[in-house]
Amino acid sequence: MKKFLLILLIGSASSLGFVSTSAAVPTTETNVTLAGTAAVPVPSGLAPCTGAGTAIVTFNAVFHMTDLGPGEFGEIENVVSNIEGTFVLTPTSGPTFTGHFFSGFQLQSTPPGKQFNVTSELIVVGTGSDGSQWTFVEIMHVTSTPAGDITVSFDTPTCISA
Repeated sequence: MKKFLLILLIGSASSLGFVSTSAAVPTTETNVTLAGTAAVPVPSGLAPCTGAGTAIVTFNAVFHMTDLGPGEFGEIENVVSNIEGTFVLTPTSGPTFTGHFFSGFQLQSTPPGKQFNVTSELIVVGTGSDGSQWTFVEIMHVTSTPAGDITVSFDTPTCISA
């Protein structure tokens, strides 16, 4: 689910013009969403706690980007996003779940070359209509060197049933 949210976040940022490939002067953009809603399909491979289904989420979100413009060797950027809210998850089978979630995303990109750090986290706490409870935690991080070599990469999805 985290990878889906990450792709959705980056795609939304690009379409809104927050992510640019070049800038003449440093710019800062902030987008705030209050009481947003979305239907999010949850494929079985992304839902280790519940199985496939559809989540209806109500959320507050802040997306912030600072683009310091071209440096001597390329763009310098900082992107931060935080989303928190509630959900109702209806799996294709089994109990319906309600709960709370938090998703955070940070990207720091500095020259020269393809050097960057990306970290994202997702924490979801759900309670089933049958009384069952679970917590899903996923932390992902990637570090790339100026040459484009990935030196650190991990993704740790974990489901904890109560």
